[in-house]
Amino acid sequence: MADAGKRLDVFLAEKTGFSRSHVNKLIKSGAVFRRRKAGYQVKEGEKVIVENCCYPEAAGFTQPMPKVVYEDDFLLVFNKPAGLVVPLDFHHPASTLADYLHEAYPQAEIVHRLDKDTSGVILVAKDQKTAEILRKQFQERQIKKEYLALVTGKLEPEQGIIKAPLSRSLRDRQKIDVSASLKAKAAITKYQVKSHLGKFTLAKVEILTGRTHQIRVHFGAIGFPVAGDKTYGNKKINESLKKKAGLSRQFLHAEKITFSHPATGKQMVVKAPLPSDLKSALAKLKSDDSK
Repeated sequence: MADAGKRLDVFLAEKTGFSRSHVNKLIKSGAVFRRRKAGYQVKEGEKVIVENCCYPEAAGFTQPMPKVVYEDDFLLVFNKPAGLVVPLDFHHPASTLADYLHEAYPQAEIVHRLDKDTSGVILVAKDQKTAEILRKQFQERQIKKEYLALVTGKLEPEQGIIKAPLSRSLRDRQKIDVSASLKAKAAITKYQVKSHLGKFTLAKVEILTGRTHQIRVHFGAIGFPVAGDKTYGNKKINESLKKKAGLSRQFLHAEKITFSHPATGKQMVVKAPLPSDLKSALAKLKSDDSK
């Protein structure tokens, strides 16, 4: 069998004529018999059944193009714009970073995520071996991720560590809660105040665990929600901030990532500049604070 050993997504794309992006959506949805992963290697004599091929083909990448801030033969680092969803998502056809990668870098694998409305650095492996090495670094907490966050209120003390386990909310499955449940996962967030700006605080934040919505939930839990956060923030303050500083999304930016290069072992430090919307909001708050 000439196809033996091929990745499942490659095999299906060749046999069906669908794009790799569309095939991966089908695999993610559970439509492929036996629910194999995209990287599964097809075996000789194996029958592969796709139970539902009716999901419409994407009409092209429709979101702001992610900018490459570093690239070599093994990996990519993007500066993800706010509004761009990272994983494949049926609710965002042809408009996720994963969709873009499946067209521009067919063998690439995403090794971590950022929330839709969080901007900044995101690390992508160009092949499966590199992805495995980077995922292991994440699991062993060898990769350092630093963010800039504007939070509501005068954050004190000047530096601190937030340790609070997180789990999916029982009241709203789209949210994450601090939880004492045995199923909750440990989550650790470090912060250092950079400056106080009136009723807000700009802080450098490092996460030692990569939980969904971690920074947003942790700061909300201690009474200093991320400014502009529509899910965990203060609605009235967010509306006021939008009028005052033009901020229409959460002020959270993945500024820097530090890791060991999977091929050379060299320490890599890659940064993403603060986007214009956050720069503008910060400048207006600084201007008002100096009056």
